[in-house]
Amino acid sequence: MLTPEQLAEFPQYIEDLFLDYEEFVIKDFSRRVAEAGRVTDTAKWQARRASEWGASRKAIDAEAKRVLRLSGKGVSNILTDAFNLSNAADYNRYRGAGLLVDRAISSERLMRYLEAAIKQTNGTMQNITGTMGFVTGRNGRTQSLSSAYTRALDLAQLQVSSGVLDYNTAIRNAVKTLADSGVQYIDYENGYHMNIGSAARMCTLSGINQMAARMNDQICDDLGLDLVEVTAHAGARPSHQVWQGGIFSRSGKSDKYEDLYAATGLGTAGGLCGAFCRHNYYGYLEGSPRTWTPEKLANIDPPPVVIDGKEYSFYDLTQKQRDMERQIRATKRELIGYDEIPEMRDEFVSASIRLNRQRRRYEEFSEKAGLPTKPDRTQEYKYGRSISTKAVWANRKGA
Repeated sequence: MLTPEQLAEFPQYIEDLFLDYEEFVIKDFSRRVAEAGRVTDTAKWQARRASEWGASRKAIDAEAKRVLRLSGKGVSNILTDAFNLSNAADYNRYRGAGLLVDRAISSERLMRYLEAAIKQTNGTMQNITGTMGFVTGRNGRTQSLSSAYTRALDLAQLQVSSGVLDYNTAIRNAVKTLADSGVQYIDYENGYHMNIGSAARMCTLSGINQMAARMNDQICDDLGLDLVEVTAHAGARPSHQVWQGGIFSRSGKSDKYEDLYAATGLGTAGGLCGAFCRHNYYGYLEGSPRTWTPEKLANIDPPPVVIDGKEYSFYDLTQKQRDMERQIRATKRELIGYDEIPEMRDEFVSASIRLNRQRRRYEEFSEKAGLPTKPDRTQEYKYGRSISTKAVWANRKGA
């Protein structure tokens, strides 16, 4: 059994790697679109166009391979750590309940679940890098990296060469459009998309959760336990609040407890152990002390808070904070892009001032909400000291 707090921490390294990759793409794009805008002769641009994208594609593919090598090792280490932590927690829990758990914990079948989870999770990581793109326009149009790059390069060259826009405006629009989107994982079958950092986080969390669920079921089978207790945490999404901390029957044959699958949606993307879910479950022996009593569950969230005349539930506070974090990351992506282009100094200063305001609002809101700030959620992975220092000084000069 893994706690919600442990599940929240495990994916961070993998998410950071993919945000590092996103930064590489934004830098590469910004540098090349700036060059495209400088070529005002259409014939020269047509001759250069194919080679420009080819060089970019080669660089992006090489970076993707580097990230996948690192994430492959990271996934193996993370899932192994999760496996060991879950086993240790289960051993203590079941021994404390007087159950003979040694044989169940050391089962070779559990190791096979670990091996399968590592293989499946790494395969999903490869899928993420294979279906990347941007989401642009008011209607959220999805474009592959290739389409987005070539279209932006052509548009920048055309707008400047034809005099429709001046160089700085054309390049700023291009950089801001893709910075606002960020690099997205796109499921082209259903049009679903999400930032590649979030996709990597979801993939890692799902791999851990599904492995833990299989382990829990196997141990419960070996111990002859039908009942399970689900973990709980503050700030759970409303659809999960109704079943977190409860006791359920795996077989669905209990007259006293609800069916685990029907009640929690276990096995579905939106249910227990699904996408971004930090809940797990473990075997429960009838009559044992409950971890989560009805009283504890009723008071698991802090009371609502009124900020600027609006009342927020604890869940709504966390969602508002996540939204502010996303805005900060988008502005940092702009700074990363502008930093690659000498002509974009004014734009860099303007974005630096905006970033400082966003940070202040974020810190003020978090303080009023009683929430800790989360630097890891507002940090582009390699948004390092160099650009950060430039942004601070740009803000001071522009203020």
